[in-house]
Order: sequence, then C-alpha cells, then structure tokens
Amino acid sequence: MSTRVFKWHKTSMVVPYLIILAYSAYAVLPFLWILSTSLKSFADTAKWPPVWIPETFQWGNYVQVFKARPFGRYILNSSVTSLTTTFICLFLGSLAGYTFSRFRFKGDKVLFVMVLATRIFPPIAFITPWYIIGEKLGIVDTYWILIAMYTYMNLPYAVWIMRGFFDDMPRSLDEAAYVDGCDKITVLRRIVLPIAAPGLAATAIIVFLTAWNDFLLASVVTFTDASKTLPVGVVGFIADAFVQWNLLAAASVITCIPAIIFIFGFQRLIVRGLVAGSVKE
Repeated sequence: MSTRVFKWHKTSMVVPYLIILAYSAYAVLPFLWILSTSLKSFADTAKWPPVWIPETFQWGNYVQVFKARPFGRYILNSSVTSLTTTFICLFLGSLAGYTFSRFRFKGDKVLFVMVLATRIFPPIAFITPWYIIGEKLGIVDTYWILIAMYTYMNLPYAVWIMRGFFDDMPRSLDEAAYVDGCDKITVLRRIVLPIAAPGLAATAIIVFLTAWNDFLLASVVTFTDASKTLPVGVVGFIADAFVQWNLLAAASVITCIPAIIFIFGFQRLIVRGLVAGSVKE
C-alpha cells in the first residue's frame, strides 16, 4: 500500500514540475535572447533565420555603448533617484505603517483608505499635473521631480505592506519594551523594525524596481543627459532610419545588472528574517 502511495506521489509531482519548467523557460528565454543579441555584430542581428549563438562574440558592444552615449551618467541618475526614493518610502512607510497598525485615532481608517486611494489612477493620468507643478517650482529636468513622482507612486504601497507586517507582530513586544522604559521611537527602531526585516526588504525591492524601470514619467520630465535615467537613455539607440539592435541589447543588459545586484542583496534580508522568525530560543 505504501509503495503505491509513493509511486502515486511521484507521478502527481510531474505536472507541477512541468508547469514550473515551462514558466521558467517562458520567463528566461527573452533575457537569453537579449544577452545573445548583445554579443552579435550588427549584420548578425538581421540574419534569417535568427542566430542564437554568434560565431564571434562582440564584447566590444558593451564598450561601444558607453562611447556612443553617456551611459555612466545614466547609471548615476537612475541610482540616485531610485535609491533616494527607496530610502524615503522605507522611512515614511515604516512610520505611517506602524502608526496605522498600533494606534487608534479619529478617522484613522478613512485616512488609510485615502492613502491607498492615491494609487487608484494610473501614473499616466498625473503626467500633465506633475509637469505643470515641476515647471512652476523650477525642478523639471532634475532629480527632484523624479524623486517626487516616484515617492508619490510608491509610498502608498510601502505603507500598505509595512502595516501588514506590523499587524502580524504581537503587541506584547511593544508592551514589554514600554515596561522597560522605551519610548515609541525606540520601540520602533530597536524592536519592531529588526523583526520586520523581511517586510522592509520586500518593500525596498518593489519600490526600487518601480523607480528603476520607469520610462513613461521620466521621458516626459527629463530632456538632457544630466537627468535622463537608464530606460530613457536606452531609447537613444533607436534611430529614425534603423535600430542598433546589438547596442540596444547590450544597453538593456547593462540596465539589468544593478537591479539584479540590488534584488539579491535584499533577498538575503528576506531569508535571514524568515529564518530568524522561525527559531525560538
């Protein structure tokens, strides 16, 4: 009987594994194609049928990207705006999330719904208002307009996610800290936030990727290389008469690398926080 159950269990796991394998291939193949194209010559990108593995790897495409466009500046612009937005959203999101989770005041539920309601409308609906406001304040084509827009877009998510993590934490931790003489800020900084590390990491990843990958808003409010971000800079390889597919692909790969490093760095915090929370002394 046990042998039959074991065989049935092994057979029943085939379908889930096939689904996971198919989805993994679906997700990875486009990136592999971009990586392959980034190592081709311009002539190889026009061949039919398409060539997956070029005869000669054109590593010089990555050097040409930095020669053809100020890509170092684009990387700096994206890094400054994305990291600053992430820090602001983590700071304000943690304070607001902790307040909504632990304290009750008149109109708290209405205020929380209003915070989330700011994300009801798509970002494209706010392009004109943001441009007018930025022009009045003189911050169009600067870091400040990008940081302001990205913070507005991501802060409701940060508040919502952090409140959920704080709600799952027992209030007895706060009460024990109050008995020991800690104030509210100390409790949040030394007790609550270290335990909520997985929530901070998840929020940081979402906010950073949203700001890092944005093209629509950045393409409207930035005009010069001094403030253009990577997604906007990559479009520069699309000319009027032709597209430099190999350089465009190389630029896309370069754009992905910092984001991948950031994600894996915060992924360790997620795993560390989950493991720490699963062990009780």
